Amino acid sequence: GEFCNGTESCNEDTDACDSSGDPCGDDGEFCNGTESCNEGTDACDSSGDPCLPGETCDEDTDVCEPPDDETPPECFLSNFDPGPPMTIEVTTQDVDSGLDDILVTVLENATVDIPPFAPGTNDVVLVTAEKVDQSLPAQLELSVTDVAGNKTVCDPVLVRLRIPRGRSRVSQTFRGIPQQESFISVQNGSPGVHRIGVVVNRSGRYGMDLLPDQEELIDVAESMHPGDNTITLSASGFPGEWVVVLISDGVGGGEELDLSALSGVDAGKGVSLDWGDRD
Repeated sequence: GEFCNGTESCNEDTDACDSSGDPCGDDGEFCNGTESCNEGTDACDSSGDPCLPGETCDEDTDVCEPPDDETPPECFLSNFDPGPPMTIEVTTQDVDSGLDDILVTVLENATVDIPPFAPGTNDVVLVTAEKVDQSLPAQLELSVTDVAGNKTVCDPVLVRLRIPRGRSRVSQTFRGIPQQESFISVQNGSPGVHRIGVVVNRSGRYGMDLLPDQEELIDVAESMHPGDNTITLSASGFPGEWVVVLISDGVGGGEELDLSALSGVDAGKGVSLDWGDRD
């Protein structure tokens, strides 16, 4: 009466009844997965397509072919909360072959939460990082890979430039900026600084006068080159006034990041992701 032990037969030599064993051996087909015996239905079941979502099963070569996708995943800073504790949210998504892995490649003075997700998902995966010691710098860098093997390194720069006491200008240089991070988002304080300046790779120069609470987006793509780039930010105005600047690959998801939340932040600096002031 048992299906999964095979066919019974009489063994005259041993004076016993033998079973032929599992009737559900490998059927030789790669793309239907692994075979197993189902006693409940008296049938041989297959586990199904062994490939990840987005991959194509090739029966001739017995391999899972990666999808035809050359577009890397999206990864951008989508929210900032000055706290305490200071918290950021990074949105990751791949609408083509789907996300495969999110790795933390740099993490200093912060904790990070990456929610579980199924490889190949096209849904948004929201990564949250929280500063540990509010008086010290914090850094976060993510490496995001899709099923096709495309990778995005997510390391935007978020900084508040504040004019020091007794001075009328402040500047800060950032090195190792990838080519795609060519958008400079500016949120002036109130009354804020008088002027913002940007120098890219010592040759590309950009600048503008700012009004209180003025927001601007500066595209410096024409001055960026493949590999690492150097960007120097400067601000001029009265002592104590500030401007918030985000260097990134653009505003993701069609929504602007509220940089005005940085108005109350008084500490922190970094290289990959800069949470705080530059005096």
